[in-house]
Amino acid sequence: MSSIKKRIFISFCASVGGVVATWYYFTHHYTTLRFHINEKPMAQVEKLENISRKKLSQHRTWQVIEFGESLYSGETIKTSSDSDLQIRFLETDALLNLEPDSLITISKNKNSISLNLLEGNLFVDSSSNDSGSALTLETSEGAITLTKASASFSKTKDSAVSVNVISGKASVLTKDGIIKDLKRTSVQMVIAEPKNWSVIKSKVPEIKLNWLGNPNIPWKELVFKVGQKRNDLTPVNPVSLKDGEAILPVRFGKNIVQVEHLEKHLVTSVRFEVLPIVEQIAQVEVLSKEPSVEVSWENKLTEETQVYTTQPQLDLKWQVKNPLKAKNLVIKIFDGESIILTEFVKISETEFKVPVEKPGRYLASIEAVDEYSQKLATTQKTIISQELPFLPKPDWDLETTTHQAAPNGSYQTQWVPVESATQYKLILRNKDGKVIKEWVQQKTSMKLNGMLPGEYSLSLSAVDQYQRVSPNSVMKSVIVSETSEILAPRLKTLRFK
Repeated sequence: MSSIKKRIFISFCASVGGVVATWYYFTHHYTTLRFHINEKPMAQVEKLENISRKKLSQHRTWQVIEFGESLYSGETIKTSSDSDLQIRFLETDALLNLEPDSLITISKNKNSISLNLLEGNLFVDSSSNDSGSALTLETSEGAITLTKASASFSKTKDSAVSVNVISGKASVLTKDGIIKDLKRTSVQMVIAEPKNWSVIKSKVPEIKLNWLGNPNIPWKELVFKVGQKRNDLTPVNPVSLKDGEAILPVRFGKNIVQVEHLEKHLVTSVRFEVLPIVEQIAQVEVLSKEPSVEVSWENKLTEETQVYTTQPQLDLKWQVKNPLKAKNLVIKIFDGESIILTEFVKISETEFKVPVEKPGRYLASIEAVDEYSQKLATTQKTIISQELPFLPKPDWDLETTTHQAAPNGSYQTQWVPVESATQYKLILRNKDGKVIKEWVQQKTSMKLNGMLPGEYSLSLSAVDQYQRVSPNSVMKSVIVSETSEILAPRLKTLRFK
C-alpha cells in the first residue's frame, strides 16, 4: 500500500514540476507567445481603413484588427494593398502611420519602443514625446533612434531601410557600438505643405506643394511623381511651378507625392487625402413648354355608385391628355388599406373592368408612368359597388281581383307602368293551373278574344333591361260565363289584341 502511495506522490510531483517548468520557460524565453493576461497595452489603433491584420510574432494565425483595438508588445502588424493604419503609442504619444502593403513588428523594452520594419513604408512622428522613452527602428545597419523627431522609412524585400528625417534629431547605433548622428547633407529638401497624412479640401483635383531647400534647390532639377500607392508613382508635369512651390495634378482621394533630386540623390515624399468641395448649385426654375400629362375620369366624378346584376365588378373609364412622356398606366384597386389589384395597361387604353369578390366601397387609382416607372400623373375615385334592385311588382289599374269577361268571350285590362321596365310578362292559366298562354309585351294594356266558358287566372310581372323578372302582381281571376255567345267551333283558339 505504501508503495502505491509513493508512486502516486512521485507522479504528482513530476506533473507539477512539468507545469512549472513549462510556465517558466515560456514566460522567460518566449515572451511573444504569451497571451495578454494582465499585460498593459503599448499602442492603440486610431485610424483604420479597410483590412489590416496582426499576430504574435511566433504564431501563424493572423487576426483582423478592429478600430480602437489595443496592440501589445511582440505583435506583428500587416496592412493589405488598400489599407491604411494609424496607431498611437500610449506612453510616448508618438504616432505611427503604416502605408499599404507594409509589415512591422512592435515591441516594448524598459525605456524604449522598438520598431522593426520588415517591408513597406512607414511615417513616425514623435515630436510630442516628452516621456523620456526613446523610439528606435531596428535596421540591418543598426538601431535608429528618434528624439522628438518625425521621419519616414521605406523598405522593400531584401533591401536596406531608407530614412528621410523631416524634423528633430535622429541617430544610429551601429553594429560596432558607435553612435552617429543622422545629419542631413549640405543640400536638404523637406516638404513643408501639405503635412503628412493631412486632409485637404479642394474644388479641383490639384495640390499646392511647398518645400524647403537648404540652399534653395532650383525647381528645374526636381522630378515630381504622383500616385495613390508607392508602386504606381508616375512623373507629372506641374500646373504651375516656381522656386519652393508647385501646383500638381492629383486625384480626389488618397495621394502620395514624391519629389526627387536625382543628381544629389535626394528623395522626399508626403501622403495626404484630397476631398472635393461640393458647391451648392443655385436652382433655376425652368418653365417647360411641353404640357404635363393629365389623367382624369370620363364622368368627372370622384365618387359614384355602380350596380351589378350577377357578379360584382368595377367599371373604370378615363381619359389621358398630353401622354407624350407616359408609357403605361398603373391601375390599383384598394379595399380599405389593402391593395387587391395592380395592373399595367397601355397608355392608349381608356377603360378597364375589375371583378371583385363582394359588394362594398372601393378606391380606384390610375397612375401614368414613364419608361422608368416614375409617376407623372395620378387620379383617384371612390366606387360603391352594390347589387341592382329588382323591379317592384306591377299593380293592376283596378283593385278588384275578379272580373267578368264580355258575353262574346273577350276580356280587356291594363296596369300601372313600372319605372325602368322594358317589357311585361303575362301568364294565363285555367282553373286547374295549366298554362293556356304565356307571352311578353311592351304595352301596359292587353285584350283577350274568343275565350271559352270557364274560370281563368291572369298573372303579371315586369321585366328589366337585364331580363330579370319582378315578383308577380296579385293574381287576377277572369270568368267567362256558360251563356257566352261564343260558338263551340270558335272556342278552339284564342285571339289576342
